[in-house]
Order: sequence, then structure tokens, then C-alpha cells
Amino acid sequence: MSRVVRIVALTICAFFLFTIAVEVNAQRGGGGRYGGGRQEPVGGSPRQQMEIREQQRQQIRATDQQREQYRVAMRCLDRAMTRVRDMERLSKGPGSNMGQLREEQERLRNEFRSMEQEHHRFTERLSAEQREEFRHRLEEMGQIRERINGHLQAMDEEMNRPNPELKTIARRATEMEREMNAWQKRYREIGSEMGIKP
Repeated sequence: MSRVVRIVALTICAFFLFTIAVEVNAQRGGGGRYGGGRQEPVGGSPRQQMEIREQQRQQIRATDQQREQYRVAMRCLDRAMTRVRDMERLSKGPGSNMGQLREEQERLRNEFRSMEQEHHRFTERLSAEQREEFRHRLEEMGQIRERINGHLQAMDEEMNRPNPELKTIARRATEMEREMNAWQKRYREIGSEMGIKP
């Protein structure tokens, strides 16, 4: 009978130890909303947690210089998006003129180059805390930029052919606009978290 009692006692102790381990592991979890970002406050009173969150928000709040550079980058993006829409419209329109399309493509290339430059200036002004907070979005934007470059190069190749296909040019322009919309979405999310009003 005493052996049964010991087995029951050991089972109960093991259960309590397992419960404590699960609770400790849950408290150690967390992390930024996009992984690798700021840590969510654990423990403390609700007031202390609010103060910690406010400190975290202040760490990523934009400086005046960052606000200005953000707006410059957004204006460049807007101009590039206007150019790509013009390119799409011209390539789909009746009686499309290749000379006019090539001129518009050159304007598009210049606007895209300006967009890249101003984005680079914006990211250079980010603090270490801001870079960490927006790391995943910035990585996504790098991938978007590569895809836009790919579409622009494919458009160049098509237009340099003896008989360019207008449908192919229009499709590339449509894809570029889609990627620029994705880029704009990431930018607006970053601006919102930095406290930058549109």
C-alpha cells in the first residue's frame, strides 16, 4: 500500500512541475509584431506596462529630418506611379507611337531611379531601434524593388526588339504598378508607426 502512495505522490509532483514549466515558457515568449521587433512588456502593473509601451513608441518616433525625408521619398514614389500608369495607358491606346512610348519609358526610368535614391536617404537616417522595428518591412521593400527592376529591364528588352509587342509592354507596366502599390503600402505603415501624418 505504501508503494502505491509513493507513486501517487510522485505523479502529483510531476504534474505540478510540468504546469510551472509551461507557465514560465509562456512568459518568456513574445517579440515584435513582425518578429525580431520590439518586445512586448511582461509582468508589472498595467500602468508600468503602459509606460514601457510609450517608451517603445518614443524610440521609433520620427525626427523632423526623418519626416521631411519620408515626404520627399513619397513624392518621388507618386511621380513614378504616375509615369508607370502613363506607360500602361499609352501601350494600350489605339495607334500607339513607339517614339512616344520610349520617351515615357525614359521618364519612368528616371523617376524610379529618384525613388530608389530618396528611399536610400530615408533608410540612412533611421536609428538602430527603428531599423530593428521595421527590419522585415524594409527587407520586403528590397525584394519589391528587385522585382520592379526586373520588370523595367524586361520592358527595355521588349522595346529594343525590331517589332515590340504592345501587350507585353502593357503587362509589364501593370506588374510594375502592382509592385509600386505594395511598396507604397509598406511605406505608409512605417510612416504611421513613426507618427508621420500623411
